[in-house]
Amino acid sequence: MALHDLGRYILIGVNIIFTACGLGIAAAGIFLLVQAEQLESDVELLQDLPITETSYVLMMLGFALAITSVIGAVGAFKKQRIMLTVYLFVIFALVLVRPHFYP
Repeated sequence: MALHDLGRYILIGVNIIFTACGLGIAAAGIFLLVQAEQLESDVELLQDLPITETSYVLMMLGFALAITSVIGAVGAFKKQRIMLTVYLFVIFALVLVRPHFYP
């Protein structure tokens, strides 16, 4: 097995893990959205927090992570240059945007 193939399989494996994590985050957002009213009534500390908006943000971030990871995994598996280029630009944009949110 060449080093090139090993890197490809590692990229596929890591992207499958990140896809599962993204779907888990999105599922947590869906759960939070469905249970928002019950959580606000049961937990006194959550009454003043924007639970609905937080659940939408979690869902968007989770699905964005899952879609990006699927593009990377499929691009690496099928050796499609355009998908890997899209994946590269999305990851590069995230690296550039990150310092603006965390000084």
